[in-house]
Amino acid sequence: LNISIDGVTQSKEVRSYGGASQNPDIKSTVSNNGKGLQLNGNGWRYLDISGYEVTSETVLRFEFNSNGRGDIQGIGFDNNDSVGSDDTQQFFQLNGTQSWGLQQDSIGESNGFKQYSIQVGQFFTGEFDYLTFSNDHDVNNPNAIGEFRNIELLSTVETPNPTPDPAPDPTPDPNPTPSNSLNISIDGVTQSKEVRSYG
Repeated sequence: LNISIDGVTQSKEVRSYGGASQNPDIKSTVSNNGKGLQLNGNGWRYLDISGYEVTSETVLRFEFNSNGRGDIQGIGFDNNDSVGSDDTQQFFQLNGTQSWGLQQDSIGESNGFKQYSIQVGQFFTGEFDYLTFSNDHDVNNPNAIGEFRNIELLSTVETPNPTPDPAPDPTPDPNPTPSNSLNISIDGVTQSKEVRSYG
């Protein structure tokens, strides 16, 4: 799966996460020209991002789509191959009938996919080895589908370019208003009036 880490595209192997008990029936497929990961069934997956440091400015951006049938669907960070209650504070839940992890709302939608931009560093910091994905659906015939695409990890906040001041108009006014004149509108017509002494 291709993901962008600090502006550099890296290809990562999609691996099983959480052991056999968390992956009884799961199919993972890389799609969207290598930029999408579809999970179908019941299971968890991870990508190796060994030593990635989440700082106070780290942002995680991606798009997500679901058929709405999962128990826990989301994305997170971990340092071991085990899924437990201690992982809820570094896991972002996007959908599901069970509440597990940090709940996140989308910021928009594009072609059926919800768009996310998570300020990860506002929730936790530190070094992590795994970027994790959940498509948990603990039923006899799991049919939950979750798809992630266009995944980006950014360590710094992007600063927009300032808008330059408009250039002055080089064309001189052919009818300059005298410094002691005032423009007023009378019945919709602008007229220049000389300001005179009074009294």
